[in-house]
Amino acid sequence: MVSYNDEIKSIQSQTKTTKENSLNIEKQINNSQSILFQELINLYLVKRKRLSGVKNQYIFMISFIPIINLENLLSFNFEIINASLERICKFIYQISTIWFINLPFQIEFNHQQQPSILNFKLFSPDSNIEQIHDLSNFELKLFLNGISRLILNIFEILKFFQLDNEIKLSKQLFNIDEMIYKIVNNNYNFNELSSDNDQSNPIKGNIDIDELTDLVYKHILNKINQKNNEWHVVQNDFLIDEDQ
Repeated sequence: MVSYNDEIKSIQSQTKTTKENSLNIEKQINNSQSILFQELINLYLVKRKRLSGVKNQYIFMISFIPIINLENLLSFNFEIINASLERICKFIYQISTIWFINLPFQIEFNHQQQPSILNFKLFSPDSNIEQIHDLSNFELKLFLNGISRLILNIFEILKFFQLDNEIKLSKQLFNIDEMIYKIVNNNYNFNELSSDNDQSNPIKGNIDIDELTDLVYKHILNKINQKNNEWHVVQNDFLIDEDQ
């Protein structure tokens, strides 16, 4: 007859074995995720390149396409913007799939693989529209609504990997390119290129999407006004790979 103590020992042994098996399975899953994640990084070729002849000027690339941010957005035509956003959205979506990250806003793709978030299209709504300033005020607001939600999705990825501690201000979220680069190179310092002393709009707790969208809209509108309708395309500067 099995004693009470023997039963307890048997249960404890089974519990220990179950925990060990669970830990082993978890390790295998994590290893598989890490391998897939590294393959994804290799596939998308996220790089930082220095502009030749310009001190402390860099551009970030994904699949050989410039990664847009809210500072350089007006420098690119929509052909580049569309390509950049498509790759960014696919990259973020696939990271969230590999690591089971619940993004704040679902990214969807149409049959042409063009991305949108909550019906906010992240591409030019009209093939005849070449520049940001060609958008109507309503179209601009819709487009920037999508950009703002993409920003929070990227920020969610950073938080998942615990890489968000350097982001203290809402304006730092405008640097989409640096956030993407931080995901693949966690040694990168967000403040490395920063010379902005503006400390307004500190991040406190959860970020309100409406407040962020308003900040994004005002920022882009201000840049449009500064340009005074004098538009230019990005020069083909010689790029030096910083990731050798």
